[in-house]
Amino acid sequence: TVAASIDLGDRNRSITAGGALAVTAAETVEMSSNVVNVTAAVAQIGLAVGAATMSSRHASGVSSDIRRSLVNAGKISQTATSELDVTRTDVTGVSAGTVAVVVNVAKVEAEALVATRVTDATLIAAGDLALSAKYDIFARASGIGVSAGLGAIGAMVAQLEAGTEHGADALVQISGRSRLQAAYLSAQAQIASNLFGNSKVGGGGGLAAVGAQTDLTDATTAAVRIEDGSDLAGNSVVLNATADRSVDGLANAKAFAVASGAGAGMSVTTTGDARVEFYDAADSSWRTTVTGRFVQIDTLNITRKQYIVENSTGSSKINNIESGSVSLVGVSAVASNADIGTSSDKTSSVVDLGNARIVGVGSYAAPATVTLRALSTVMANDAVSVTAVSGAFGAAVAISDVTINAETDVRMSGASITNTSGNVTLESRATLRNGSDAGIFQTGYFGAAMGVSAISLTNSSTTVSIADSAILASRVEINAGRGAYIDNSLSSISSANGSLISASVGLGVAVTRNEANLTSLVDISGASDIRSGGNLVLNAIRGLMVQKHDGIVVVLAVIPYGYAVGNIGSDSITADVRLGSQARLQAGVNYQTLYQVTYAEDSTLTNVGNTPRALTAAEKTALGLAEGQDYTVGYWDSSNLALDLLYGDIVEFEAASAGTATGTVGQYYRFIGNPAGGTLSVILSKADYTDRTLWQPLGSTLTEAQGAAAGGVYGSNSLTQLAAALAQQIVVIRPAGSDDIGVTVGELGTVLYSQYRTVQEWMANHSTNAEAVARYQAQLEQIMVQLGQLGLPAPGSASASSIPDA
Repeated sequence: TVAASIDLGDRNRSITAGGALAVTAAETVEMSSNVVNVTAAVAQIGLAVGAATMSSRHASGVSSDIRRSLVNAGKISQTATSELDVTRTDVTGVSAGTVAVVVNVAKVEAEALVATRVTDATLIAAGDLALSAKYDIFARASGIGVSAGLGAIGAMVAQLEAGTEHGADALVQISGRSRLQAAYLSAQAQIASNLFGNSKVGGGGGLAAVGAQTDLTDATTAAVRIEDGSDLAGNSVVLNATADRSVDGLANAKAFAVASGAGAGMSVTTTGDARVEFYDAADSSWRTTVTGRFVQIDTLNITRKQYIVENSTGSSKINNIESGSVSLVGVSAVASNADIGTSSDKTSSVVDLGNARIVGVGSYAAPATVTLRALSTVMANDAVSVTAVSGAFGAAVAISDVTINAETDVRMSGASITNTSGNVTLESRATLRNGSDAGIFQTGYFGAAMGVSAISLTNSSTTVSIADSAILASRVEINAGRGAYIDNSLSSISSANGSLISASVGLGVAVTRNEANLTSLVDISGASDIRSGGNLVLNAIRGLMVQKHDGIVVVLAVIPYGYAVGNIGSDSITADVRLGSQARLQAGVNYQTLYQVTYAEDSTLTNVGNTPRALTAAEKTALGLAEGQDYTVGYWDSSNLALDLLYGDIVEFEAASAGTATGTVGQYYRFIGNPAGGTLSVILSKADYTDRTLWQPLGSTLTEAQGAAAGGVYGSNSLTQLAAALAQQIVVIRPAGSDDIGVTVGELGTVLYSQYRTVQEWMANHSTNAEAVARYQAQLEQIMVQLGQLGLPAPGSASASSIPDA
């Protein structure tokens, strides 16, 4: 176990670093092993038995943890890394005797858990905040053996397993309502796996029975998990899970005997995933929020079985499995089965937003972008071959079976995405290559038979599923079957060939099954509400597909025949957009003019209340608003009156705010938001003073120096009187579904002072008109009353000296 951690026991306790802070757990493991066994029996009747097993296992835990702490630094790096290098796990055996037996097993297991976790903590970085977990696996296993005698028996097995014991092998986890804030925030989980197995066996003598088997299982998964209502904020927020696997092998069995049986097999199973998932507690108020100008959440799941493609050159072709024999009577069999995902456990690339909230923060001059993207790549090619020469009778079977079960999905349920300044893009795409190839050459003077099967079966779904969710953006694009401007693609090839020669009876059969079941689906269900200021694009794309099957059977026997091998597979390909009966989609909404705000006494609308109501068609026409867009009208909620705070301002948490704000009564809190300068609007009576990205607790007493440095202390309930004076004074018209306006004390004061000055200018311009002057004087008095209600100084006073008097 390798562990690095920070745990201060309480997220109010802090660590501060002006430069970089790194929490790193890393290991490098190198393994290499080799066993050789040689046995011989020299008696006239002797039994020679040789057996060996070599196993290499990696099962460590590597963790980097930050718990119950407040960490503030210029740059924060939190990483967990495991690098495993098993250069060889080799077993070699030789056995000779009247009866010779050799059995070898080589096995490698890679089962580490590499995790980076942030739990119940606050992390603040002025620059980069990077969380990462990576498991890098390179493993080789080989079993080689030869037996010779009147009776020769040999069995070679190579086994490799990775990622079968944990739900996620490279994990980044943020939980416990943690808060992460940085200029550039990233969380990345990464798998890099390279497994290769090789089994070879040979036998010779009177009776030879030999077999070679290579088994590979790779379930390694990379996952980023955001849980329990955590908050992530930054100019750039990137969440990524990438898994890149290379899994392949060889198996070879050869026999030279009077009577022989030679068989070789390989099994490849990969079920690993790449996942970014948002989980939330049962309490709906614990809702995860991601805020940023550039928000990208993506997954990439890659599986390669490409050894024969990468190592074949020109006319020189490599097979994964080969079996050969020269005998009087012989039976040969090869079978390769590759499952890239199974029907019950598909290999998946998934972005699951759950019920999280994403907010794109930009402007029309500098728009924000929000992208959720899931990508899958599978490249699986397989080839098997039998060459058997039997003097009397011979039979052979060759099977190559490659099945892909892949799922590529972006999904959400109860989520919301808001980016009124820019684009929201949701997309999923799969790139698939599936190839199977089986061939036999068989002879038998008195009789011969062969059976050949090549199967390329592809089941893939690329979906975007939106349930009971809301999306509001300048432009919305949803693509199932397209990602990063590239469409789905599938190349599927199967080939089965057989040649048989017999002076008597010959029987040869070959089949190919080349089949694709592909689904591209955009599914918008429940009470989902999607609104786009510009175009709203929904695409379900079939993509590009190349499908080919070939093969030929040639039988040269007493009854010669031959035929071209056909395809027994069938395809099912769908591309659909499904809209639920309650779902609502709207395009062309002009969100560049979002609000109309007036004083209540100036409003021409009636029946205005604290609860917003929908504008009628006549009201929209009278106000010059688009009739096809839904608007609501209502009084601004004056309890949301905010104050512009500067870095270092101090607020005392008052008992009157205990029901609406979060904090400790009597505690002082220093505002630490916007450390680079500028103001931030805060509703003091509703603020969360336990949010360590914005507030630093100072205790229940305050020194005179602290108060003087802050320029005074605000009470959390100090705006209540002002808010009461503004109740039902401001009427707001806004698009349905949009947030209410934000108003600060400073903004109100600026407006009133500006109005006061304007009226004074009118009085000066109309000084000869007694009636006009009297009317303007009444307006000045009304503005003075409003200023008094807000507790603001009169124009021209020392406290308002910055406001010029006409």
